[in-house]
Amino acid sequence: MLDPPAAEEFPRWLTLREASFLTGLDEASLRVLVASGRVGCDRSLSRKLGDGYLLLPSKDLREAGLLPADPETSHEEAAPELVVAVEETIAEESPVYPVVERQRTWPRAVRRGTFGGLVTILVIASFLPLLHGSQTFAVNSGQMAPAIRAGDLVLDRAIPAADVRVGDAVTLLDHATGTARTTRVRTIERVGTYLRLEVRADREANVQSVAVPFASSIDQVDGRIMGIGGPLSRVPGHLERHASLVLPGLALLIALVTWAIARRRRAA
Repeated sequence: MLDPPAAEEFPRWLTLREASFLTGLDEASLRVLVASGRVGCDRSLSRKLGDGYLLLPSKDLREAGLLPADPETSHEEAAPELVVAVEETIAEESPVYPVVERQRTWPRAVRRGTFGGLVTILVIASFLPLLHGSQTFAVNSGQMAPAIRAGDLVLDRAIPAADVRVGDAVTLLDHATGTARTTRVRTIERVGTYLRLEVRADREANVQSVAVPFASSIDQVDGRIMGIGGPLSRVPGHLERHASLVLPGLALLIALVTWAIARRRRAA
């Protein structure tokens, strides 16, 4: 067996394998001494290169009696005392192992899938008014509640005036003022080349008479989107009447921002 070098020849730091060779102890016993605080350590290399590169100061090993204090002391003489000291340490303190929590990837994948599905449904639904060819109008009053509430966005489909029926909800546009009003047809009477419609909203008391050319078209309410008519009507330029183009743009923007955020988190 090779004798260890003299005390003054020991380097300042020893790797775990070097310390095991010089002291005659196995690496597990040396780790116990490090965990108990009797021997210091430097983990700067072990984090990158592995546990075998855990650095131990030769000064602490010498003070613990693991290395000879002078050049005359041999490795064989120090070994029996070291084994006893290590055994006492093991009996006094149990090794402390780091607790590594396992990442729960399944719930995260479910959340990502659910959110991605909702965004996809939002994008598809935003294109329905455009594909259906609907004209959109904002309802700012509650005269048609509960069928159509204030703040809803109605989706209108142009139908021939001859096809309108009593009970239909229609949107009448006043070209003089540029305002639109959603109401319900109560009676229909043909007078020459015109249709005389008596209309009244569900919560109105007075009936109004409207003349519509028989060969023209009427905007019949075909559906509604709750809650977004009010915010769109506050934007100048009658933006709510172009919602069939605005909604797909907003949905695509939301999808793009969501994809960018998810990609950045995945990269991090």
